[in-house]
Amino acid sequence: LPVISIDGWAPIVSAENQTPLGELKVLLAVGSESQIAQLKQQRGFDYDNNQVPAPSRTTDLLDMLQNAIAAPTASISAQMMPPPPAPPTPSTFSFQLRIVGAAGLPLNPGYGKSNKQVKRQSAAKRFPPNDPPNTYVTFQAMNCNSQTYKSHEGLVYATPVFPRSTKPQWLSKFRVDVSRDYRSNPQKLFILKLWKKAVVTQSGITEPSPHEDAIIGFAALNLNQKQAGGGFPSGWHNIVDFNGRVTGGIEAHVEPISPSVDTVIDQFEKSMELGHLQLGQAIKRKYTELEEISQRLRSRLVDVTGERLKFPEFDVESALDSWQQEGDDDDLAADFERSLRTPTPPGSPTPSTSTAAQNLRNSNGQE
Repeated sequence: LPVISIDGWAPIVSAENQTPLGELKVLLAVGSESQIAQLKQQRGFDYDNNQVPAPSRTTDLLDMLQNAIAAPTASISAQMMPPPPAPPTPSTFSFQLRIVGAAGLPLNPGYGKSNKQVKRQSAAKRFPPNDPPNTYVTFQAMNCNSQTYKSHEGLVYATPVFPRSTKPQWLSKFRVDVSRDYRSNPQKLFILKLWKKAVVTQSGITEPSPHEDAIIGFAALNLNQKQAGGGFPSGWHNIVDFNGRVTGGIEAHVEPISPSVDTVIDQFEKSMELGHLQLGQAIKRKYTELEEISQRLRSRLVDVTGERLKFPEFDVESALDSWQQEGDDDDLAADFERSLRTPTPPGSPTPSTSTAAQNLRNSNGQE
């Protein structure tokens, strides 16, 4: 027989949005002409020569069996179907970016007298000499859970402006999506730009406006996965100006994001090639139902106990341990099991409980 790479139902998906459209029954076999002809005859595809002569005598059957035993067997790996292809790698890389603060930043420079006095006076009004700068940090990304601001290079994301300090503390956290190239290309660096805000009014600070403000320096974060720490730089990084001089340091942390339940289900569905069965949607639906049931059980428990549960301070294990230490566990468990197995006829009086259960209920102050 020829080598059969696929023999069954294959999903048909849309080229635009990857939605399942149906299934196609496919048989793909690779071999010589005689092998293909033999397969077609066995499967009934060769309508002209579809009649296989049946052996008429027992000796013919024995000869066929002997020939089958003597013939070399094909390797198991050739008969097995190839493993399913790996799920497609996402085109984006998501991470959590924490920009904590900076230290060692320079004061606004002084301006002496020269032929460019008018220009220097204008700069002195925007950036008062020898004053601590009003600073913020910007970066570019494909997507981020923050507001965008206009700059000379397009839209950027930014921290709030920290007023008049050489040791600003922005304490900002972002969820950032960037190109996957940052993980594989060691030459591609994630750049943080430190700016000083121009004073517009006497009252002080407005929002970041990189197209109007002055830049102090840059910090580069290497997100390559072959770097130490797996491409998640964390700690202090040098701030370098246009002349290559270090003008301070910035504390920034890149942290991985745990995949959500929906992401894990989607990856599982793609890895098993189960998209045409819509198994992922069924799992997500069941997961949502379990979440709703869990919430209802919590609400019901609050109604029964009369006390609101304080999650995550409420320890279920310790609560069960303390409950098991009260009363006779065997009698209470036997009474509970007997109540479950014994149907109660309509209109019958409420059955009496065991002594241990009654004592436990009285000790809790319930009627």
